[in-house]
Amino acid sequence: AERDPVNADERKTLIDLIQGSVERSCALLQDLEALAGFRGHDNAPARREVELGSALRAVADRLAALAAANDVEIVIDEAAPSVAVDIRKLELALTNLIGNAIKYCDRDKDRRWVRVTARLDDDSHLRLSISDNGTGIDPEDLPKVFERFFRGRTTRGMEGTGLGLTIVWESVQSVGGSVDVTSELGEGTCFTITVPIAG
Repeated sequence: AERDPVNADERKTLIDLIQGSVERSCALLQDLEALAGFRGHDNAPARREVELGSALRAVADRLAALAAANDVEIVIDEAAPSVAVDIRKLELALTNLIGNAIKYCDRDKDRRWVRVTARLDDDSHLRLSISDNGTGIDPEDLPKVFERFFRGRTTRGMEGTGLGLTIVWESVQSVGGSVDVTSELGEGTCFTITVPIAG
């Protein structure tokens, strides 16, 4: 019988490379599909009354395995109000932001956390803050973090499509909101989302 020119270890390496490539392609397609959705004709905000604390916990639950794998604690504001918002787009933004905070945690720190707080800014706006004690963002990268395919200095060597924060920006903008970011290298990052709520 003719001997297989690829041994078992080489075959496994090739399979792992192919699988990684497929997973990255799928992630990119999902992100591009999400972005395309913001350009659709039926993109008007679909606001409905939600118990925000439950919605935030649901996002945290979906990311629980990732958080556990990175030894990151997700802290959810238990005093989050009930509001009328487009929760689908808000959850999309929150999933990306919390997921990023977990991915870019500071592994040199004994305690790693992501904290989500929610407050009514006035009678017509909701303010959400997503803060962490991760690696932080280089000051030179901050003005570009929402650009498509931008990958900052502190993300090198990490998996990603470079579209996550663009999706955050687009999803928040599509409901008439805004998103701001402050960060300090070695200390952490805080994203603040402000969105209108229905009266």
